[in-house]
Amino acid sequence: MYNYYRTAPGMGPLFQILGSAVIPGSSQANMYFQLYSSVSLAQAQFMLSDLKLGQYVKRGSVPPRSTFIVQMTGTVVGALLNYVIMQIVVSNERTILLSNEGTRVWSGQQVQSFNANAVLWGALGKEIYGPHGPYFIVPLGIVIGLALPVVPWLVYKKFGWRWLPYLNTAFLAHEISLYRQYLFGAGIDGGAQIFVFIFSFALAGAGGVGFESGRKRSE
Repeated sequence: MYNYYRTAPGMGPLFQILGSAVIPGSSQANMYFQLYSSVSLAQAQFMLSDLKLGQYVKRGSVPPRSTFIVQMTGTVVGALLNYVIMQIVVSNERTILLSNEGTRVWSGQQVQSFNANAVLWGALGKEIYGPHGPYFIVPLGIVIGLALPVVPWLVYKKFGWRWLPYLNTAFLAHEISLYRQYLFGAGIDGGAQIFVFIFSFALAGAGGVGFESGRKRSE
């Protein structure tokens, strides 16, 4: 799917669901489950993309074997450098990384997001995504996604439309979900901008009189 459309649905949530089902109630186990599943698959996808590029230039001066050796060397060296840099950053910027706001340079947002997802699926998976949870539709979407290809297949069997075999329901569902996320994000961003505008003039003093100066005058 990635080769045809240059995009593919993220596999992280799927493996988080599987990890939560296999080892429920453990956020640490869910984190390791995702690390050795979806993260490994993403790394393999990048490596295959580079190997494909090596096949395109194999008639030139770069043989595929040399591409593979350099790629594996870069992967090992990059993993070691990432580990060393992570240890240095965590040791030197520990206080900032543990704070809620962070700075313009250091925030720890990616690590915090990774940890938050592990807590949601691992420790609180049953309460949030279980049958009686508020977001049960999320794991249920896997069942819906498995049933979606059956619909065009039945229509093709009945009417024989030749374009139906080229209909990729996984890609369509992925794009629709992204479109809804963009709409939701745009709605939140618009609401935040309106709130900032009202807050600036009503309390922050953008109109010349702020909340503090108004309070002092009343006193």
